Amino acid sequence: MTSICDSLRDSCKEIWHELHNHPFVAEMAAGTLPERKFAFYIGQNIVFLRELARAMALGVAKADDEDTMRDFAAIVSNIVDFELPKNRQLLTEVREMVPDAAEATTMAPATLAYTRHMLTVAYEGRAADIMASLTPCAWSYGLIGKQRLPDAPDHQVYRPWIEFFGGQEYWDTLEEVKAKLEGLCQGMSDSDLARIQDIFRTSSRLEQMFWDMAYNESAWQV
Repeated sequence: MTSICDSLRDSCKEIWHELHNHPFVAEMAAGTLPERKFAFYIGQNIVFLRELARAMALGVAKADDEDTMRDFAAIVSNIVDFELPKNRQLLTEVREMVPDAAEATTMAPATLAYTRHMLTVAYEGRAADIMASLTPCAWSYGLIGKQRLPDAPDHQVYRPWIEFFGGQEYWDTLEEVKAKLEGLCQGMSDSDLARIQDIFRTSSRLEQMFWDMAYNESAWQV
């Protein structure tokens, strides 16, 4: 029997194909991505993660039970205590190759669209909706890491990035996120599942836009 998570991914598999084969990802895995593009990506990811933490914190407020409260609190803690420091470390390392790379202070249009989608879902939706908005990001990164891990390049920054997302520790956490989404969706009506699918698909589309933004260094034009 197909899981709800697999059904959600299959419903937008054409988007996921683009995610896994995006030029940014392919060139990073080959070690040929210009470091300036990666610096731009990391800068935007830092401002994205701060907003993601706020959205996930609302999951604590929307939770119907203590286990779900604990799950969302753990996600917030991981973002603030691990992911943000890790991304700043990556930015420091890439500055050795691109000295004028700076931490972003303004969201690029794609970052703004993505974070506002997640915050809107968090304010208007329920715990399952919030988890559905997060899952494409976490899951697609894990699949990209696992897919590229066997041929990870000998690169100071790109190899550790791939090794982290392709590693077992990350995948253990990812499976917990998927299992929680699965549990939150159990017993839902068809209309509620359709809403979850729409949220999941929108986040998947915005993931693809985020890679486009990073690869093209798409900031505001004026």
